[in-house]
Amino acid sequence: MAHQILARWRGEIDGQMTLAGVLLVLMGLYLAGWSRWLAVVERGGYRIWGRLQASGDRFIAVDSPLKAIGAGAIWGWLPCGLVYSTLAWATTSANPLSGALLMLGFGLGTLPAVVASGAFAAELRRLLQRRQLRILAGLVVVGFGLWTLAAVLPHAGQGAHMHHH
Repeated sequence: MAHQILARWRGEIDGQMTLAGVLLVLMGLYLAGWSRWLAVVERGGYRIWGRLQASGDRFIAVDSPLKAIGAGAIWGWLPCGLVYSTLAWATTSANPLSGALLMLGFGLGTLPAVVASGAFAAELRRLLQRRQLRILAGLVVVGFGLWTLAAVLPHAGQGAHMHHH
């Protein structure tokens, strides 16, 4: 019984890791300018964002915790392929807490970049226009995706039939 539970859990983890690896590869290709897949996802988000943006106007002056939560809820829908792909990954989590922790980790992990991009927006815009830098960043993300997929490959096909010797 415990063996079956462990095998099922391993299968769920492998599925999540596979999706994460694929999404990282797609994000890296997008950053490098070699794939427009995430742009397609972003276009769908723009439609939703257009409807929500008007609602966000009442939260512009964030002067209370309630308005901060409202503004965060609205800005959370800002079209962004990286956010959408992480949300897709979070939805495959074994439980809601895992998904929430993944999104929290994504938010905390991107917080320094978001703060820095606001503080250094002009310089960042100039740097990101350099094709070589975008390609390098994309290759790093693709590398992490391939590394993630390589971690899953030894378990591929074992799923619920996994056994130990």
